[in-house]
Amino acid sequence: MAEENPSNQKHASDNNSQCSSTKLEVPDEVLSKWQVIVDTMAKIIGVPAGLIMKVDPPHIEVFVKSNTEGNPYKAGERYDLVPDLYCQWVMKHNSRLLVPNALKDPQWDQNPENESGMISYLGFPLRWPDGEMFGTVCVVDNKENHYSDTYQDMMSQFRACKHHPTRNLSGANHHQ
Repeated sequence: MAEENPSNQKHASDNNSQCSSTKLEVPDEVLSKWQVIVDTMAKIIGVPAGLIMKVDPPHIEVFVKSNTEGNPYKAGERYDLVPDLYCQWVMKHNSRLLVPNALKDPQWDQNPENESGMISYLGFPLRWPDGEMFGTVCVVDNKENHYSDTYQDMMSQFRACKHHPTRNLSGANHHQ
């Protein structure tokens, strides 16, 4: 993939009209369950950070972060949606993304995550039942990581979990 000139980059909202810009009122009980899932995912895979990211164009927010040693992310942190973000790619392509080592990959060697030492990524899209984008569930690592098929399967199954954001809140008024 050719690198884009930063001055020509567009926000994700320019390219992905199905991103949600609504605010969620997530019950504490649901957040607690998501926290357990993200913590467990990061611990089992053995990575510093597991995350649920929520899109709110033109930003993406750390919605839930694992409470694991070495996690540089803070809940509530917001980032501009730009093409060189892993999560932006996942949402745009509605597909899993595995980057074992961004420093060795010309498509990802300029990724902003590299500055914080997070050079490896595995993420999956999360969508509302109506097809609207919720965000991503992902793990990041500070070392090369090829993420076994078992780890990939486990993360993929998160979307089918009864406590998945779109399953639990699909009846809620999330289109305010």
